[in-house]
Amino acid sequence: MDLASCLIFFYILNLSYAQISFNGAAFSWQDQGACQPNQFYNSISFSCANCPSGTVSTENHNGCKCAPGQRLANWSYGQLECEACTENWATSHVGLDCVQCINGNNATVPRDLTTGYCPACNPNEIIVDIGSTERCVRCGSRTTPDQQKLECVPCNNAECFCQANPNTCSSTEISPNIPIENLQNFRSSYIQRNLPFARTECEGGNRQQCQQLANLCVLQNYNQEAGSACTFLENIQRTQTGQQITPTLFYYNTQASIELNRENAIDAIFTVEENGTNSYLDIVAASYALNGSFLGMVELNTGLLQVCPTLWTTIKGGYLFGRQFEQTCMPTIDEVLTTVLKNSETHSTIFYELYLRYSDMQGRKMAYPIPIVNQEVKDGPEYVNRYDADRSSRWKLTRRFFLADIQQEENNNSSWLLRVPTFVSLHIQMQPTRDGKIFPPYLIIQYAEFTATPNSNSLMEETFSSKFSIQYWISSQRHDKTIEVLMAVFCSTSVLWAALYVYSWFRRSGKPMPDISTLIKLILYECEVISNIFLLVMGCMAVWITFAYKLQKHMVYVLLSYNQEWSFVAYMISALGLKTISLFHTYITLALTQTFFVDWERSTMIMEAPLREDLASEPKKKRKPVVIWRTYLIANEWNELQNYRKTSIACQLLIVLFTLEFLDFKDYAIIQPGFARGNQPPEYASSRLSRFAVDLVAYMIFGMAQWIAQVLIIERVVDPFRNFMDLCSVANISIVALTHPLRGHYIHGRSVHGLADTDMMEMNTFLKREKDNLCSLRGLENGGELQTFIMNLPLAFRDKYEEITAPLRTPTQNVDVRLTGTDRNTVMIENSAKVYAEINQFFKDLIDHANSEMDYTITDSKLIDDILGLEMRDTTKVGTFTRDPSEMAYSNAFLYGNEWVNMSFEMLLFCVLDMATHSRIFAAAITYLLSTLIRKVAKIFFTNNLIKSSLVDGRFLI
Repeated sequence: MDLASCLIFFYILNLSYAQISFNGAAFSWQDQGACQPNQFYNSISFSCANCPSGTVSTENHNGCKCAPGQRLANWSYGQLECEACTENWATSHVGLDCVQCINGNNATVPRDLTTGYCPACNPNEIIVDIGSTERCVRCGSRTTPDQQKLECVPCNNAECFCQANPNTCSSTEISPNIPIENLQNFRSSYIQRNLPFARTECEGGNRQQCQQLANLCVLQNYNQEAGSACTFLENIQRTQTGQQITPTLFYYNTQASIELNRENAIDAIFTVEENGTNSYLDIVAASYALNGSFLGMVELNTGLLQVCPTLWTTIKGGYLFGRQFEQTCMPTIDEVLTTVLKNSETHSTIFYELYLRYSDMQGRKMAYPIPIVNQEVKDGPEYVNRYDADRSSRWKLTRRFFLADIQQEENNNSSWLLRVPTFVSLHIQMQPTRDGKIFPPYLIIQYAEFTATPNSNSLMEETFSSKFSIQYWISSQRHDKTIEVLMAVFCSTSVLWAALYVYSWFRRSGKPMPDISTLIKLILYECEVISNIFLLVMGCMAVWITFAYKLQKHMVYVLLSYNQEWSFVAYMISALGLKTISLFHTYITLALTQTFFVDWERSTMIMEAPLREDLASEPKKKRKPVVIWRTYLIANEWNELQNYRKTSIACQLLIVLFTLEFLDFKDYAIIQPGFARGNQPPEYASSRLSRFAVDLVAYMIFGMAQWIAQVLIIERVVDPFRNFMDLCSVANISIVALTHPLRGHYIHGRSVHGLADTDMMEMNTFLKREKDNLCSLRGLENGGELQTFIMNLPLAFRDKYEEITAPLRTPTQNVDVRLTGTDRNTVMIENSAKVYAEINQFFKDLIDHANSEMDYTITDSKLIDDILGLEMRDTTKVGTFTRDPSEMAYSNAFLYGNEWVNMSFEMLLFCVLDMATHSRIFAAAITYLLSTLIRKVAKIFFTNNLIKSSLVDGRFLI
């Protein structure tokens, strides 16, 4: 049979491989197994096409042929006309004639009834036509049968090609360079050997070698310098006419930002319902061998892209639409090469092209090619694909990639280049219409590069970090704009609110005009207000997005991506920093509170017996001093109450950890539809925002529950503050706590019995009289029981108070303890005792309206005063004692009355630490230790200031 007939037959077969370019366009999808017996499968367009009339497809549906026992009678533009051969005659292997089959003994043998051809020849034999017969003939040396076993031809590979064309293979036009890090090039021996052959064969129309040329382009990281595979491939694409024989690797005539934001590219609605339409990411990969042959289709949910080992069910579940998947591990290079290359002996690299399959709005099964953002692609000296998504216009999108590869250096058997995936991320961008539509998805891939010798076992055992993720995101423009507006409104208002706080502090301090301390106070109050605003706005936003995402049935809400979260992280860190400043401001304010214990006990006259030497003299009257132990007792109780809180930090953290970690409520932070909890794989990822939201909700719920339980339940049984007021009444001691120079709290502890220095029997009688209503009431006002008031004192009070306490600040003379024989502490207490007596009398006169220079009135608080935190009445001359029906206002001088600033600081600290470290146990430990340390240090300052302001002997404070 002549060569022309063979070429005609090959041409007919080649028609079945017509390729169509899908450069960023959706197309109808069919599986290869769906082809009928009379259809062939196009491996580029991924669809079935009918064979010419009267023909059948090949066994693997890769082409068409005449039916067994028939010959090709005629052809015209790819249309085959077949004719049946007579009995005992076979179809020639070329398919154009009917022949008799002759064996080695020149005897006629019957045809193969299954194939319709003569019996197959041995591997090193070809079929030779002799007249109307066919027989097998052995090929000579250095030749091999061609694919159809019709001719003995030189071996059809790069080695044989270079032997026949040494000048072409050694041409300096060929560039085998692979650009690697540090502006270096690796000269691949495989590319040097195969690039000339693949180029020449592709130019001649060999489709398989065009695929290999494309693979070489991918191996060279899409390098487009002169002499590279990419340059040759582009030249062939520009010159080809008629049907396309080269695969499309680049996205031409469009910027990446435009290609990745085409709204009508994928005409489908994706849902988050597990059994809904398009509820899974159905992604398949067309795989190609290094030599260009098509290997078939592979589904991604089989773990194709996963380097890290995990369960198959976990991998499959990771492709549920809306579920964020993240997997990180430290594999060895040998493990990756063995797993990914599929053939660890020959290190055959596999190449892939990804396609998203989906059902469109009309219910048709469609497919869309997924662009690849290969971060090893360079434009000049720049790695343009390493810019973030905001600068995606610089990206160069491609179509094909490999997962792992080994290349040997040209003319150097001791140097190898190993490339393994260190970062693979599939990005699904939702459209802002919030109706379940998506923009074209894309895959980001980055490789780790290693150079080594073939026998470098130490390198093969070296580990590296590899990460695979599936991320869903949406443009944050709407979110950012909303946050900007909210922050602009609230922060502008915060200045007014802080100014109101400063004005209130300014009046309560009795300052004649603003000074530097006023400016400092404005900054401190602004820090407190801004921290609460940041926590309120960003915390509510995080909670809303997280739980709305899990509740939705259709894709409306999308969480922020990792890069978009940085503004949220910045706000939360800023809130923590500002809250820390606010916390220390609160502690300093509490530590500077001036407290004085007013002792109402009157001294009594006693008869002093005469000395032994003067027995004849009469007894003398002497005033007995007031007992100080009652004051020391009240001072110790007050000191203990200063650190008392509504919530227990240890109890709070233990409950939060138990709920989140051991009851698996932490799984609510996983970015996935629904509220699945328990047995969730670690690969189902959370984000910093979702972890913060779940931590915040848990901490707030249990914190408020503990707060409410303490106030409404525990303190109904054991109320330390009202018990303390009872103790003051029994001890006959009132308390003045000045939180500001002219404002403070007053607890009226004056005994209705007139004295407290008595024995047990008389004290019991006193209490029984009160129980039986046989004496007056304990209140400051006649006929009233109210003992707690908020004091706003006139300016004259501060002047007089400073005058009395001046000797404590400026002692007139230092006592020489060496001459007097006393210790310094004793001398200081003697000096303080004098001032103490004077201050005690001063407060007694003030409360009894016995001081003509200053006075006060008793009033009720107004709603506007409570809302603004400001006294609207002028108290410069006459002060006010505002009734406190709750009997708890004086707790504002303790940590108890400032619970929010403590709890919010601890809550923010816990949430931010967990957000940064992804370890709630570590965050809880640090939060507990830091909170405990702050309280212990603060207690030292509280006690020292109490000693200094109340003038009690610090040696008696426990």
